[in-house]
Order: sequence, then structure tokens, then C-alpha cells
Amino acid sequence: MLFGEDFLSGCRKACMTPEQVGMYIYMLILEWTDKAPLDDDMRRLSSRTGWDTRLVKRLVNELVALDKYQRDNGQLSNERMEYEIGVYVTKLNAKKDRREVDTSRAANRIASQVAVPQLSDSSSTAIKHLSEKANKNNEAETEIGLYARARQIQIQNTEREDKPLYPLSTDHQRVAFENGRLVLFNGLKQQWLKNFGGDEIALDLALTQAAAYVQPASLTRSLEIQVSSQLARMARDKRDKDTRYEKAVKANGKGQKEPELDRLRRLMAPALEREAATTTQAKRLTDER
Repeated sequence: MLFGEDFLSGCRKACMTPEQVGMYIYMLILEWTDKAPLDDDMRRLSSRTGWDTRLVKRLVNELVALDKYQRDNGQLSNERMEYEIGVYVTKLNAKKDRREVDTSRAANRIASQVAVPQLSDSSSTAIKHLSEKANKNNEAETEIGLYARARQIQIQNTEREDKPLYPLSTDHQRVAFENGRLVLFNGLKQQWLKNFGGDEIALDLALTQAAAYVQPASLTRSLEIQVSSQLARMARDKRDKDTRYEKAVKANGKGQKEPELDRLRRLMAPALEREAATTTQAKRLTDER
């Protein structure tokens, strides 16, 4: 955004004060962030910089007088910054156009080579959403994105939408995602209940937590696989904590008597020493008599 040598040279040549340089940097950063000229509104600039309105007004007028910023139709702009923004936006749009062309070609190739199952209306909407999300990604599209684009092309070329994307399998029949909650049935709940020690409340809490991480519309991983992965991680953490707790309890149980005995010995040692010294002294006096 800032070209160091050019910026420093321009500030030195204009004999700018530290306040002017600070305001200049602030305005350049704001203009680059907005990718647009700044509003010629001193209150707004004061709010965005956190500086006093009178100070901002004075410094802006000074920068305009130094020809560092230009006023035009209620806006403030820097000529060099506007040029750099234009170059950046042009390159970004060109990159986006190239990516869309490459993606379209790849999707057409996949659509012609891969037999993609037909979609129901609801599944078609989900795939369209995935495709739109993939188009917004600045990186290369993933295989899922290409698959979605290929399916979109097939939808345009055929009217057959009476079959689901995936036939309902036994995996999907054991897990359901309803109203933001996960429901286990067909024996799967009992299976996981054992891993949580028969605690239904703990299992329900784990399912509630897992619901925030699963992707019901995933094309690569079934819902049961995702849920099982989350529950396995939670059950393992619970087991590790229980094991550590049991070890700590056993260690404390074994060590209670010995430390207590040592403490009593330490407290009684001075008294025993004094008693022994007194006894020795009394015996010596008796012998002398």
C-alpha cells in the first residue's frame, strides 16, 4: 500500500510536521481499507481516528494545502492511492475472471466424464449453495466445488430430478439431524450410551455439542461418520479424565498416613529432645551428690 522511499521523500520535501505525517498515514490507510475516497466529513474522520474534531479539521486543511489530498464533490482522495487501488481492483477482477473460466472448463470436463446421480429439489438447492460458496473462494476450487459445478451443468441439461443424490443407506438411517439436533436410533444410541457409562444426560450434551460441528449436506462424509468421530473424541477425553482422577485418588489414599506420621514426629522432636536433655542433667546431678 505504501511505497517507503516515495512516502518518506514526499514528506521530507513538503517539510511536514509529525502531526501532519500521522494524519497523512491515517487517511491513506482508511482510503486503502475502504477502496474508495474518504468522505469530507470532519466528524466522521474524527470518529475513525479517535482525534479531536478541531485537530482533524486543521490537519486535513493543511494536507489539502500541501496537495497531499484533493477535495472534490464532498470527498477527499490521494491521487497515488487512487491509482494503486485501481491497479489492485483490476488485477483482482482479472484473476477472478481467469478462475471462473478455468473452473467452468474443469466442471464441463467432469460433467462429461463422471456420471453424477440426480438430485431432488432440496438437494439441488444445497448443491447450488455449495457452488456459490466455492465461487467466492479466492483459492483454487476443491473437488467438491467442481462436483457441484458439474452437477449444476447437468441440471441445466436435463429435467430428471426425481431421484435423490444418494440413496438412503443404513448409515444415514441411524442418525438424523432435526431442527438443529442430532437423534440416534436403530441401536446406535445404546451403542454410544455404553461408551458414556450409561449416562443419558452426558450423551445428550455430547450430541448437542457435536451438532455444531457436523455438516449434514456433506458430499464426502456421511452424517453417522461425522457424529461418531465427534462422540469418540468426547468419550476418549472423558475416559482419560476419569483415569487420571482415579490415579490421583489412589495416590492420595496411599500417602495420607505416612505424611501425617512424619508431621507428628517433626512436631514432637523438640519436646523429646528437651525431655532427654533434662533427664540426662538430672541423672548427672544425682551422681554428683
